[in-house]
Amino acid sequence: EIHDSINKDTHPAERDDVFHAATDIMTRRVLKWAPWFNVPLIAEPEACPIDGSWLDKHAMKESNGVFVPANMEKWVKRHGDWTQQIMGA
Repeated sequence: EIHDSINKDTHPAERDDVFHAATDIMTRRVLKWAPWFNVPLIAEPEACPIDGSWLDKHAMKESNGVFVPANMEKWVKRHGDWTQQIMGA
């Protein structure tokens, strides 16, 4: 098992672009450099609320081309409306 991680402080308006690029590089483009990988490569994005700590980190999932908390109910209960995180409010 290989585990790599990226820590990035990203403006909310750029978050989806960063998640898409990182996922593409880590699961598809890397195969051009290392074609001998013979296991599925996966990326598991996570995000913290704006100005939150890693203690507040939540798993994310792609939904209709954008990333949202995998457990939206848990996010809303702890941090409020997700749209506030998208807009950077």
